[in-house]
Amino acid sequence: MHGVFKWGAAVAGCALLAVLLLYAISRLMPVPADEAAALAKLEAAPASPGRNGGAALWLLAYNVPIEQAESVLAPEVARFAAIPVQFGGDATLFSLSLGAARLDGDLTDAGGECRLREPGCLQKIRSILPEYERKGEARSKIASRVAALDGYDYFRNPFPSRIDTPLPDYRWLTRDLPVHAYNFARGDATSALEGVCRNASIARKLVASGDNLIGSMIGVAMMEGASRLFVDMLAELPADHPVPTNCLRVFQADGAMTSSICPTMLGEGRFGLGMLRSAYQAKAGESWKPTSWLLDVEKTLARNARHATWFCEEHARERILADEPLSDATLPASLASIRCVSNAMGCVVNDTLPPAYAEYAWRLQDAEMRQKLVATWLWLRTNADDTRPLSDRLASRPQALRSPAREISISEDGKTLVVPMYESRPEGDTWQLPIAGWMNKPQSH
Repeated sequence: MHGVFKWGAAVAGCALLAVLLLYAISRLMPVPADEAAALAKLEAAPASPGRNGGAALWLLAYNVPIEQAESVLAPEVARFAAIPVQFGGDATLFSLSLGAARLDGDLTDAGGECRLREPGCLQKIRSILPEYERKGEARSKIASRVAALDGYDYFRNPFPSRIDTPLPDYRWLTRDLPVHAYNFARGDATSALEGVCRNASIARKLVASGDNLIGSMIGVAMMEGASRLFVDMLAELPADHPVPTNCLRVFQADGAMTSSICPTMLGEGRFGLGMLRSAYQAKAGESWKPTSWLLDVEKTLARNARHATWFCEEHARERILADEPLSDATLPASLASIRCVSNAMGCVVNDTLPPAYAEYAWRLQDAEMRQKLVATWLWLRTNADDTRPLSDRLASRPQALRSPAREISISEDGKTLVVPMYESRPEGDTWQLPIAGWMNKPQSH
């Protein structure tokens, strides 16, 4: 019996030694080259040409001169960076100690007149003109500050990326459309058109900033709302009414939306790195140490990085050029890999709950297709004296206004131009713009 116990102890000891050896090998294994390259791509500082409007966006609703935004916000950024990471409680964990009054005190319940992804903004404002005018002064103050944002080149959050990082309040960016609809409704078409196109310009810069998904998706929604209102306004004007120069620039089909897919995903991946690192570091106390044996933070982050960087690779670029819906083609690494022995928690979390970026890429692809539709609408307007059937004119539009995968068509009732969308939307799987009266001229014989 003593020999049996001795033999069993030897087997157990050998097994334990094998496990420890396997664990040591796993712990010492370097990060795979492709994962290391992806992580390095995320950690690289983004190019920052021009002026960052992040501080001005943060202080949009505060009575602080726009030109002083950076100097006013800098102490708040430093204060936040100096405090420990917070979990739970207030979602923003940030209190602006500016001693400056907010400009939107009596407008907090406003903004429901026009929703960016719904049609009919102009009609809604016309139906509530007296009510809208009562708060016109407060709205105009914020509108002038929104307009000033177009003087910046990009928007990146000045606060460091952490699990508790406060984000700007984008609310008044998304509520600026009614101001321009109101100007149009009371007869100031030039100001209205310039204003809505300025919104579109700000939206393009938000999308291109590559800060995080929230900012980019706000930009996409702003672009959609501005596009609809812009076309609704022009549809009511004669075909020869002058279009402001800034409108022709922001509504061209130049690939800006799909070109932003890579920087947007990198920005979100970079933001995620900061969040996860800060969370791990904040939890690195006594209660966290036992689990650290099964978690390698850097290997976990590297394992996850390609979900963001894939959208910058050649296969993604090919699908974008073909206008085919993107999907993350990153193959999941095997959980049975020896690399997961010392990083079991990281492998399980990353491989069972990978980040879902594809739908956001579809939104950017759809945004580009909407740009093509607006540009097509403007091209038809420029050629309003063409008396061929509308279907023939559509068929002869320039190649830059076409997609290899999606066609712009005329609705069955003949009232709208229609294009398919990739994103699943409650209002349907197409996006539409009205066919103006001048589009349906009598045919020449």
